[in-house]
Amino acid sequence: LKRVQNQSTSADGSEISNPDVSQKVADLLKIPYTILEKALLFHSYGTRSLVYIPYKPEEAAVARDALAKALYAGLFNYVGERINLSLCRGRDFSANKTIGVLDIFGFEILKTNGFEQLCINFCNERLQSHFNEECFRIEQEEYKAEGVQVEEIPYYDNQPCVDLLEQRPQGIFAMIDEEINTPGGDDKNLVMKMFQQHGSSEHLAKVNPKEGANCFKINHYAGAVLYKGDGLLDKSKDSLHEDLDGALNQSDDPFVPVVNASR
Repeated sequence: LKRVQNQSTSADGSEISNPDVSQKVADLLKIPYTILEKALLFHSYGTRSLVYIPYKPEEAAVARDALAKALYAGLFNYVGERINLSLCRGRDFSANKTIGVLDIFGFEILKTNGFEQLCINFCNERLQSHFNEECFRIEQEEYKAEGVQVEEIPYYDNQPCVDLLEQRPQGIFAMIDEEINTPGGDDKNLVMKMFQQHGSSEHLAKVNPKEGANCFKINHYAGAVLYKGDGLLDKSKDSLHEDLDGALNQSDDPFVPVVNASR
């Protein structure tokens, strides 16, 4: 699905430049090609009478990616549910017994860093904070409470960086949500507001214009990372338009609607 590419048309819309690839996607999902193609290139608007508005190439790419992520999320949830049912084996499934599995990417500093890297690095930042809390602060407080004389171990407290990202209502993720719901909100305004709100933070740094326009730098515990502001809002929305949702439910394979419903 990621290989489906779009190009501009003279009608201020887009078209699929490699239809052989999108045809294969339609075949695998068992969705009529015309239905999938229309959902990837247009979005409907209205209630009683529908108006179809064409996507620009960059908008079509976002819709394509949202479809891929929706399929992945649905399949992931479906597999998890099946594993839980298998482990239950007739016992009371409502019993509060769980097995937690943590599987994350390592810290990422790529040539180009966007919303995905911001989320991954935030998870790592939280894990580091949890490690500090459990292995240093709590342990040292217990030693003090028990009267055990131990040398205090200095450690880097990254909680201010975690707060910069997640604290509400002024953390960066909260600001992204707010900008999405602001009429006329865009990525450029978002980055500008970040520096207005957190310009004094040692964990948020302005970048040299030579490093790129509309960028910002976050000083993580593992190092400074340059992030592109472009695309933050669209990727954060990550919502599947009802046209694509409907296309999945029109699949001739009964498993595809089941996966879609598992999201």
